[in-house]
Amino acid sequence: FNMNMKLFKIDEMQGLLYGRATQEVEDKAGEVMDYASSKPMFEKWSNDFATRTQGKSYGNVRTQHDSKRVAGKIVEPLVFNDEDKAIDVCIKVTDKEVFELCKAGVYTGLSIGGSYGKQWTDDSGVIHYTAIPSELSIVDNPAVPTATIMYVKADGTTEEKTFNKKEVSEVDKEKETQVETV
Repeated sequence: FNMNMKLFKIDEMQGLLYGRATQEVEDKAGEVMDYASSKPMFEKWSNDFATRTQGKSYGNVRTQHDSKRVAGKIVEPLVFNDEDKAIDVCIKVTDKEVFELCKAGVYTGLSIGGSYGKQWTDDSGVIHYTAIPSELSIVDNPAVPTATIMYVKADGTTEEKTFNKKEVSEVDKEKETQVETV
């Protein structure tokens, strides 16, 4: 499975990206990650990384779910927001190209990669599942279409960047053109 969420903020000075890794909301596939049963899976995944790296990483971060493209690492403990049934992260983006694409609004969200644990269908026909994460990716097409990034410039000032459907489709057209010319 892949669960995509929006980015919150980019800190240019430190190369940090803040975002929501996942939340108990219906995604583009019409499925809902169950926060209560998934939270322990995220804790285990992140704690395993923290143990193996002696606290230098709280999780692996890829680009577009490509196992060969490391984008960075989660640099702070995961933030479990029980009220919103959400998990927020702080990522150190080590791939300069990926960071530039985030700043330009090409990459606009995060996506959890992993496997399904338990799955069930509720009375209204919506599929719920327990997420078992194996990676977090920076992506160009998150499941939440209203992706907003708060961009923190090197001088400390902020600028809100909202990427609407038109801008995203223009990026997609640009990618198609690049693919056609290769």
